[in-house]
Amino acid sequence: MGGTNIFTVLITTIKAKVTPLVTKFKYWTSWSFLKAKVISKIRDFFTTILDIRPKHKRDYYEIFGWMVSKKLAFAAVIVIGVFSLYYLFGLHHILSDENGDTRSVKTYSYDSFLLRFASDKVKITGDSGYLAYEGYVDSGAATGEGTLYGPAGNVVYRGLFDKSMYNGHGYFYYPDGTLCYQGNFKDNLYEGDGKLYRENGSLEYAGQFALGLKEGEGTLYDVSNKPVYTGNFVNDCLQYSELLGKMTTEAAEKYTGRQILYSEDDSVVIRYSDLDMLVTAKRDGDSVDDGYEIDGVYVVNDSFRDGYRDCATIRDLKQVFGNPSYEGNSVITPAEALLINELNIQKDIKMPSVTMDLTQDFTEAYTINSVDDQYEIYLYSFQQDGLVYNFICRDKNEGFLFYFIEKGEGGN
Repeated sequence: MGGTNIFTVLITTIKAKVTPLVTKFKYWTSWSFLKAKVISKIRDFFTTILDIRPKHKRDYYEIFGWMVSKKLAFAAVIVIGVFSLYYLFGLHHILSDENGDTRSVKTYSYDSFLLRFASDKVKITGDSGYLAYEGYVDSGAATGEGTLYGPAGNVVYRGLFDKSMYNGHGYFYYPDGTLCYQGNFKDNLYEGDGKLYRENGSLEYAGQFALGLKEGEGTLYDVSNKPVYTGNFVNDCLQYSELLGKMTTEAAEKYTGRQILYSEDDSVVIRYSDLDMLVTAKRDGDSVDDGYEIDGVYVVNDSFRDGYRDCATIRDLKQVFGNPSYEGNSVITPAEALLINELNIQKDIKMPSVTMDLTQDFTEAYTINSVDDQYEIYLYSFQQDGLVYNFICRDKNEGFLFYFIEKGEGGN
């Protein structure tokens, strides 16, 4: 019995000695203690660093005559470094490839400094956080295959990039996702071979482009995707003057759409219904079989394209052509009467219709018997490069309704 008591006393004595040590060990190794010690050390460190009050001349740097505290300079470097690290590594994260690719795809904000050093497949977010670009970059610039998105998540462009611009083959889309253009690009503009589509999805044009405009050989299509005209284009427009001097049979090879024929004595007027064009032609020779040669082209458009500029006023035209060779009232021609009456049906042009006597010979053929010879229009005529451009107006200094191109004196 006495031995048992001695053993119990011994155990109790040992526990009394060891328990405080164990308790201290647990406390020293606890997360709260360690965190408190680390925070205390960091606080002491920054307190020392940020104690910027200099006590001696050697505590200063002399920079361009200014005395700058060494501790202040060091503190500024520390603060800038911390924020730089946060900016570099805190504004991007790594996402798994959507297709399950083990190779990760980095996502950057569009203004991330780190993006400037990226040369791989990436994702770039826009100002509001939407996915703006997914594809390849080189030194931060979109280069190679990629897709550009709009803020609403719609695809804007898909294809090849170079230096963050559309360069090479690609696809450009309307905001609703309908394909607008497919073909080659150069510095964000249509260039070379391409196809242009209407917003309803129908093919509008297939052919050559330059600086974003139809330029060179190409084909126009109607809304049912049927070709209606094949020829040369300049500054996004048909090269109307190339028809001058051609036979109407040659023009029919270029134009395959609906035609309405009006005949008067030894001349004819042909309205190309699928184009903004009407031509006048005279019989070439005395024989009935000699055919008709085109001597004028009416362009049914109230603006004139000069390079990238659309001219819609007489003032604009004078800046392009100079002073007119003729200006004044003119008796209306049968072709002009036809167009004025057509425009009156389509829209209000604030001009009275022209009295005409027509006889319908066939479904798409008419004979012009007479036109009101008292009806006058106001005409401005300009000469340039062997051609005469006649602009038909309601009155002086008003915008024109359409214009007429013919060969001038000495024109081939």
